[in-house]
Amino acid sequence: MLSRRGHGGPQVVLPGLRRFDDRPDPGPVLRRLVLVTDAWRPQTNGVVNTLVRLVKYMEATGLEVLVTAPDGHRTAPLPAVPESRLPCDP
Repeated sequence: MLSRRGHGGPQVVLPGLRRFDDRPDPGPVLRRLVLVTDAWRPQTNGVVNTLVRLVKYMEATGLEVLVTAPDGHRTAPLPAVPESRLPCDP
């Protein structure tokens, strides 16, 4: 899979959080975002955990988030950090 839409979990509701479309005159606002990262699931580390929380937060505010990660590509492990993999498409 080349990309993943959202985080796949339940919608997050945060108290006091205003959605972008709740403003009286929203004007031009960010509605969709593509997050391109080499750190995504199935890795488990601080970067991935932070990005997952960030995607949940952005979706809770009304943004449509598309995460593009190397999980749909052939990959090879980094010699020094084998749990991190680099895409190596021909």
